[in-house]
This record gives sequence, C-alpha cells and structure tokens, in this order.
Amino acid sequence: MVMRETKNIEFKESITNTFLKTVSAFANYEGGDIYFGIEDSGKIIGLEDVKSSCLDIEIFGTGILRIKHLYANSFNQPKFEVFDNSITIVLPVWEEHLHLTADERKVYSVLSRTVLKSISEIAPHLDFGKTKTTQLLNSMVKRGIVKTEGQGRGTKYLLKGIKRQGSA
Repeated sequence: MVMRETKNIEFKESITNTFLKTVSAFANYEGGDIYFGIEDSGKIIGLEDVKSSCLDIEIFGTGILRIKHLYANSFNQPKFEVFDNSITIVLPVWEEHLHLTADERKVYSVLSRTVLKSISEIAPHLDFGKTKTTQLLNSMVKRGIVKTEGQGRGTKYLLKGIKRQGSA
C-alpha cells in the first residue's frame, strides 16, 4: 500500500527550512504528520544522516510543540511563520481563565492595553449596539478585566493587566 500526501500528511525528502513551513502550518491549524525520507510520490528514499536529522527535528519541532502546549488554555494563541532564512514566532500575552462569554470575547478583542477607547470607538467593531456593549464592559470592569477612565459620555476603557495563576 502506497501512502499519499493529504492535508494532514506531508512527505519531505530531507530536513530543510521547507519542513519548518509545514510545522508552522500544522501548529497554526489542525495538526498533522510529517514523514521524512519520502518523495512526494510516496517513494521511500531514506535520510543520509539520520542522527543529525533527528537532532534538527528535536530542536525545531519540539520547541514549537512546547510553545503550543504552554498556550493551550490561553485566549490568545501564538503564531508561527517560517521564511527561507528565518522563523518568526509571535508569543502573545498569556491569559487564561478569564471566563468570558462569546460576546465578551468580541469586546475583549477590540480593546487595547495601551490605548483608551470610548464606546463610540468600540461599538462599530461589534455586531451589537452601544447599550449591550456598555453592559458587557461594565460586567468586565466589575470582574477586574477592564478598567475605566473618566465618567459619563467621557468614559474610556482599557484592558487591565491580568494576574497570572500563582501571582500575588
């Protein structure tokens, strides 16, 4: 039986930066398996230096897997991009256990940690009105997720620094 490449199975003749692009794609989406020493046709050709190849996989592959594992419960997920001569890994602020509703997540994604925003600046990015946005923001303020500055029509909102589990 001959194996074929699929959206979750990739063949690589050797270990080069092209394999890292596949690792990045699998890490950012559904995952998958990479088989080395196999041509795209499915023909097994083997690897020249298996020990060295295994070390390359260990260094690059498990590093990405460890990062994915660390961020498993985080609201914001890391992003991996592989280029011909570099790898870019974006590690967002790790936030876990916020217990946000679906609508609160939408509001959260519009807010910033550095730029104060008014309801008029937040609401146009959401699929519900200013009244509901205000109610959601007030709930998030009470729970310490969002902080406010000003009052009345001049109220502006900002994401608050989230304490990590085990922090004082």
